[in-house]
Amino acid sequence: MAACQEAGGDAYLLVRLCGGGGILQYINIRQDPSPHALLENIDCFDVSRNGERIVFRKKGSDELNYGRIIDKNHSLSVESEAISGLSFTKNDGSFVLSYDGKWLAWVNDHGANDGRSRILTSSLNVVCINDKKQFKSYELKGQGLCPSWSPDGKRIAFYLRNLPAKYSICHVDLLSSEIKQFPPSLETRLTSIRDWAPLWSDDSKFFICEGRYSGSQSNRLIIKVIDNTLTPCPDVYYYWSSNSEIFIADPRIDSKYELHVYKCSVAALLSESQVAGEPVGIIDEPIGEFVFSSASSILFFCNFKTIWKYDFKLQKKTRIAEMPLAPIKLVLICK
Repeated sequence: MAACQEAGGDAYLLVRLCGGGGILQYINIRQDPSPHALLENIDCFDVSRNGERIVFRKKGSDELNYGRIIDKNHSLSVESEAISGLSFTKNDGSFVLSYDGKWLAWVNDHGANDGRSRILTSSLNVVCINDKKQFKSYELKGQGLCPSWSPDGKRIAFYLRNLPAKYSICHVDLLSSEIKQFPPSLETRLTSIRDWAPLWSDDSKFFICEGRYSGSQSNRLIIKVIDNTLTPCPDVYYYWSSNSEIFIADPRIDSKYELHVYKCSVAALLSESQVAGEPVGIIDEPIGEFVFSSASSILFFCNFKTIWKYDFKLQKKTRIAEMPLAPIKLVLICK
């Protein structure tokens, strides 16, 4: 869900398709909208923010592969090798690259109880891929989920499942090794999350995450890192645009489906806790997976097998490609 800072040159959508083949395809959205194969038989993957590095796991393997994404003649290829000397348990989506692609963070699950695979402990691990001596491990009292790097590389936010249906939101300061947990008391601990990684602002001062207090109507929370405050906010989709502005997508279902999109300030969202701001467009398609380009104000999204783009400046929707299977993950990289 990270926003891509588009520049000149080629721009590609990486598309992970559903189905047993583990297919990863790419589309050159400026040159050739046809899908092309990049990798096959993969479980899951992650790409650095600069679009230069990729990490992925093959189906049935405990090893991760790490390598370069090569852009040549308006097409992509991958050169990679297995990462040796590190232990990875099978926890899909638990590994992420830092924004520059030099560091890797992942979660390993440890104990379980009653034979029901209810994880009691886990560890959040961080390593410099080219210098494995630079390694840190943080023991967690629960199962770590959905780690997410801050853009400045100083923090990692994640969810922590302590008991069935009991979750907390955490972030670790990689310099001090201090872990902050929200909410800190068991009585007010969050009761639900979905598989939705914390989404950082570009200046690393805030992140939006999924969660709900008992009795709260909001499924979205803003964590302000500097003073460690937590604010419930409207239950809508969010796409970061810059350090001070957010694009908000508010789904409305009356006689037909419409996604009303607004642009507002972080300060207004924190103070008003309601959908307000400048209207910038209406999308009349249900949105599945999506990725947002903050530099060009374009949203790429899929509706079943079709990939669309919506240009907020032109308020125009354009069909990009028809995929053979429904996408389950979109990543935008710019060269």
